[in-house]
This record gives sequence, structure tokens and C-alpha cells, in this order.
Amino acid sequence: MKTPQPMRDEQQFAGALWSVGEGQVRTLRIGPGTRVLRVTAGPLWLTVSGTPDDPPQDLWLQDGDAVVLDSGSEIVVEGWPTASFQLIVPPQACSAASSSISAWISRQRWAWSDALRRLSPALAS
Repeated sequence: MKTPQPMRDEQQFAGALWSVGEGQVRTLRIGPGTRVLRVTAGPLWLTVSGTPDDPPQDLWLQDGDAVVLDSGSEIVVEGWPTASFQLIVPPQACSAASSSISAWISRQRWAWSDALRRLSPALAS
């Protein structure tokens, strides 16, 4: 059996890299769950959408900078002049999604068992 070899950083994350070319703008909706945006080449201009109670935020990010983005927020990114970044799913977001899925499965299991219980007399006749 062949021993697994660790991947170099550029191999691990190449598929998860977003690029913004000169003159390009990207608009993204975050979620489900929080994400971490990490700049791999910058500078990057990030605008996080606002609400009536909380105005939009403009941030200038450099190589290596990271920011946590809330689920459901909308962001606009622009390179200055070009940039690349990653959107990373933090472990907490995975455990929250897993809890939601487990709760959904429990509800489905209960609904099916209740439906079968009600059908049993009809099937017996």
C-alpha cells in the first residue's frame, strides 16, 4: 500500500482560489453558515452589505489578511488592480450544519414512523 504524502499549500488550495482581474468586480452571497475570506494576493477592496440599522462596510485587505463574514451577507470584492482570495468554511459552520441535518433526520424519522403507525391497521385488513 502506498503511503499518502502531504500536499503543498499551493496544491491544497488551488481549486478554492477566487481571482478578481483588473477592472472586474465580484458579488457573492455568503452561506450557508459563516465564512472566512482570506486574501492570498492583494490588495483587495471588500464591501460588506449593510442593513437599515447597520451601514455597509468598506475594507482594504492585504496579502494574508482575513475577515469573518456572516451567513446571508452579500459582499462585493474588487482587486486593486488584481487580487485573489479564498472563502474558507470554519469548523464551527460545519458543526452547525451537521446539527441542523441531524435534527431534520430526527423529524423525518418521527414523521415516517407516525405515518406507518397510522397505516398499520389499514394494511392489516
